[in-house]
Amino acid sequence: MNDIRDALAKNLKRLRASRHINQEQLAEAIGVSKETIAKTETKQNWLGADNLNRIIEFFDITPAELFALDAPQNDLKAEIKKELKAYIDFEIGRRMEKRE
Repeated sequence: MNDIRDALAKNLKRLRASRHINQEQLAEAIGVSKETIAKTETKQNWLGADNLNRIIEFFDITPAELFALDAPQNDLKAEIKKELKAYIDFEIGRRMEKRE
């Protein structure tokens, strides 16, 4: 999952810079701590689906734009689908275990 973490970190920094938003402002807008944003941008943290959706909505972008890698478009789509499916499967399994 390192490639997807790299892409998320890079794109989150780029999006913030392009909108002149600091980590604290983004954190407040999506309801997390500044440290959560900082750790996500340094690949020390992975955001849950709800927070990823809040970022997508905040920046008014598509999920593909948030996770875009420096790769040809067709390879990018396949890689994103694979990584997101693995993450979603992991989250579903984790949540199912909590219910038991």
